[in-house]
Amino acid sequence: LYLWPLLLLAPVFIAWDAWFNAKGIWSFSKSYSLGWNLLGLPIEEWSWFYVIPFCCFFVLTMVRMRFAVGSRWDRWLLPALAMPLLFAFVYGMDSLYTAWSAGSALFVLVAGRMLGVSGLGEFLVAFAINLVPMFLLNGMLTGLFTDRALVQYNPLEFSNIRIGTFPVEDLGFGFAFLYGVEVLSSVIRK
Repeated sequence: LYLWPLLLLAPVFIAWDAWFNAKGIWSFSKSYSLGWNLLGLPIEEWSWFYVIPFCCFFVLTMVRMRFAVGSRWDRWLLPALAMPLLFAFVYGMDSLYTAWSAGSALFVLVAGRMLGVSGLGEFLVAFAINLVPMFLLNGMLTGLFTDRALVQYNPLEFSNIRIGTFPVEDLGFGFAFLYGVEVLSSVIRK
């Protein structure tokens, strides 16, 4: 159910990733990659867009099977998430990553609601569970255990708010991508 939505949406986010890399919003150290690049992105970065979603949607499937979250939370979760994202978008306009991250997360939230997608609460529980390995793995990429990170961020293009070593905007990027795949999958299932 997630393969076609993933194949449709991954190129959009890969293009975003490649464009931001080309503009110097972030960059990748050659010291920690295999050296194979496509569109300026290490092959390891490309794999993120295809491996991580399957892991996340496995967790989402387990959440749906094990927890009774249901869609009753969706009504208040949307405004609870939309307001801070709108704030971050408006006040982060001078930082490209902040604006794009918050704006894309807000867009998929609103699109999901407009398209009648339910289960935002379940998705958020799964997303929260996925934050545990994300903190460690994304942290390793951004310098959690080393002075020279694989991914370096231009401090002028994000809020400088970090979770450990990675920018909080990475949550918006990941959420927009993964929830976007969920929204597309839900629309295809209907």
